[in-house]
Amino acid sequence: MDDRRRIEMGQYRLVCLDLDGTLLNDRKEITPYTQDIIARLQGIGVTVALTSARMPQAMKAYYQQLQLKGPMICYGGGTVWDGERVLRAEYIHPHTVERIARTGEEMGININLYQDSHWFVSRWDHWIDAEIGMVNMEPILEDYPTMLEAWRASGKGACKIMCIGEPEDIQRFYEWLVEHTAEEADTYRSISTYLEILPHGVDKASGVAFLAQSMGIPREEIVAVGDGATDACMLEYAGLGIAMGNASQAAKDAADMVALTNEEDGAARALVQAFGLKV
Repeated sequence: MDDRRRIEMGQYRLVCLDLDGTLLNDRKEITPYTQDIIARLQGIGVTVALTSARMPQAMKAYYQQLQLKGPMICYGGGTVWDGERVLRAEYIHPHTVERIARTGEEMGININLYQDSHWFVSRWDHWIDAEIGMVNMEPILEDYPTMLEAWRASGKGACKIMCIGEPEDIQRFYEWLVEHTAEEADTYRSISTYLEILPHGVDKASGVAFLAQSMGIPREEIVAVGDGATDACMLEYAGLGIAMGNASQAAKDAADMVALTNEEDGAARALVQAFGLKV
């Protein structure tokens, strides 16, 4: 461990928490124990920032449940909100969005487009029904050619593109994306049926760094907790990176410590240890 990571207990000022597979258990719940620990951290002046690939509206219920009043990092780091206003908003260029949407639909992929607080789909199927069940909100059904024409005119594209389909179709589309859009957008494959596409250069580490710099907090005073491969960069960036017991190997390799699983309040119990809280 290098000197940057040799920080004493109790000196952390910012905690960045992934949601799915980390703060949430497998039933998408925050347990009373975890909620209590987050409240105690806020009570001693620690800023707690939910940090997720989700859109802001799909994070709002958890933000309110935890009675958070500070920042939130959305869209995998591309959008940073300080509790009152948007500090950072990165977009995939409308022309790139159009190419991705057209090609994806030709390959049989369900293309979901996100812009600010809106989620758009061009068709409604079982994939969308499953996603609604996960995020507890519904998308807007739109005709993409018409909508994207308006996006081109405004110059504002997508905060995120989510692609859902059968594993073989997703793999074929992933290969096309790597070949044709690598300099315009970054593609992440989370599970066999999902791809997430973000603006080029955007990841959770860049979002955490942007927020910390805006608050005047050095990276040594940041704790990051996550479970996915897309969390690995922020675990490496933070002064203390904590991977969940159920985390991907990439996240565990990037972390300073491995917690219990999300079914065992692993994130909260690791924070108790990191801050020396008495329970």
